[in-house]
Amino acid sequence: PLSIKFYNNIQQIDNLNNENRKKILYNKYTLVLNDYKTKLNTISNIDESIRMLSEANSFFEKIIKLYSSETKELKKQLKKAKTVEQIKTVINQF
Repeated sequence: PLSIKFYNNIQQIDNLNNENRKKILYNKYTLVLNDYKTKLNTISNIDESIRMLSEANSFFEKIIKLYSSETKELKKQLKKAKTVEQIKTVINQF
């Protein structure tokens, strides 16, 4: 069920964004999502897949929580984040 949770989290974030648009947060999340999808499609080791899905789900849960909070400072920091790793670092600070 890690993979089911992965896709459920994606759906929930899409729904949250439709209700409460957070353009910068969503755009940066999309970059990280695409990175996770690319990595998951190239991993052949089951243990690595499980680790990657767990990491992705943890990241997605943080994004979901950020949809219900004030994100002014987050937006400012996300604008500066250019790489997937920088985006993850910023999100993990909140």
